[in-house]
Amino acid sequence: MSEMWEKKGKNFKEYIEDEKNKGKTFKAIMRAITSLNTEVMYACLFLAPFIVLSVVLYVALSPTVFIWAGILLVAALVSSVFASRVTSMLKNSQWKYKA
Repeated sequence: MSEMWEKKGKNFKEYIEDEKNKGKTFKAIMRAITSLNTEVMYACLFLAPFIVLSVVLYVALSPTVFIWAGILLVAALVSSVFASRVTSMLKNSQWKYKA
């Protein structure tokens, strides 16, 4: 009901213009993301969590060399799964944001 009171004072053209501009920034950001090459997107989405996980686990645990190698393998696996899922999700929704 409060939405109706907000609309009541607006001019019809203003209301249509507001509805047109809704989500414009989000669409522009998604258009830029989905226009990226898949390999570049995957690389960025892999490296970001891999570096963060590696640094956090190294600082938190101060492991020996062999444990550190295992931690890097686990971090790489987690980052790879994360990057592939997000990349495929973005590429599947790419048709929505074509120019």
